[in-house]
Amino acid sequence: MKIKIGICDDERATCAALEKAICKYYTSSDLSVEVSVWYDGRSLMNDLKKELQLYILFLDIELPDVSGVEVGKYIRETICDETLQIVFISSKTAYAMELFQIHPYDFLIKPVSEAGLFKILKDIQSMMRQDSRYLTYPTKDGLKRVAVGDVRYIMSANKKICLCMNDGTEISFTGKLSEVSGELPPLFIRASKSFMVNVRYIDTCSYDHVTMRGGDYISISQSHRVSFRQSFRRSIEGDISL
Repeated sequence: MKIKIGICDDERATCAALEKAICKYYTSSDLSVEVSVWYDGRSLMNDLKKELQLYILFLDIELPDVSGVEVGKYIRETICDETLQIVFISSKTAYAMELFQIHPYDFLIKPVSEAGLFKILKDIQSMMRQDSRYLTYPTKDGLKRVAVGDVRYIMSANKKICLCMNDGTEISFTGKLSEVSGELPPLFIRASKSFMVNVRYIDTCSYDHVTMRGGDYISISQSHRVSFRQSFRRSIEGDISL
């Protein structure tokens, strides 16, 4: 399998160092890598508009023509790509809240350390394997399956299961949440008796509810609040494989 990675930074030395380190990481991986480099945001957006497929993008925030924030908004809001993993890079340590609305995977501070870069690549590679898992469900035409990484959350009611997908569609079938949960990886956390959420699609997490990407509000029942916070904290700290 080949993973396509993009780098967009106006500093050519930064691009060269990142490309060299990325290629070094994948020499010991079971994946092959293809790295593309851009030195300005407008050229990158033009190529993305042509349906260029990337899985990871290392994106400088302070670009000279259009900023990394604008590029990120273009990716999420104009071409509606929610699957591209954006890693912002910057020499600054303070980030505006608008960056978080772009749902970046992570941030790297210049000069980028090889150890920090390798950790991000390792975590994303682990997440790719999780995304490739499948959830099987029954239909009148037989069994079908869906990639668990495309499921934002799962809800159950009246012996029916509903998979709420990343593209806004829903898949419904007869079943119990307790039966489905056995097929799910640790990135799914139970919010209540009737809901399990994919932590990758959580926008905000409060004491008694989460807001999912897309705006859906899901309550966390009192009996699940402690375990939910613990699992969510482990996911943030990288203690469970996403």
